[in-house]
Amino acid sequence: MRTTITIPDALVAEADALVGSGGIATRNQLIIEALQNWVELRKEELIDNEFTMMASDSDYIAETLAIELEFTQSDLEVATSNDD
Repeated sequence: MRTTITIPDALVAEADALVGSGGIATRNQLIIEALQNWVELRKEELIDNEFTMMASDSDYIAETLAIELEFTQSDLEVATSNDD
């Protein structure tokens, strides 16, 4: 898709100075990779935020502890059978 954006002159100059190094052949490739990297970082931040919320969610904690308790016996059986 073609699009038009406005980028500060100083930033374009800095970016253009780096084009040709680090595997970036064109300004277009630089913009695409930078945007892809930003999107991936943002996705990771969103996932991290979900985990942070889970750590203080009393319902989630209670469910996790209940599941852990359910598997206590089978975990013990596996642990002792590996001792043979």
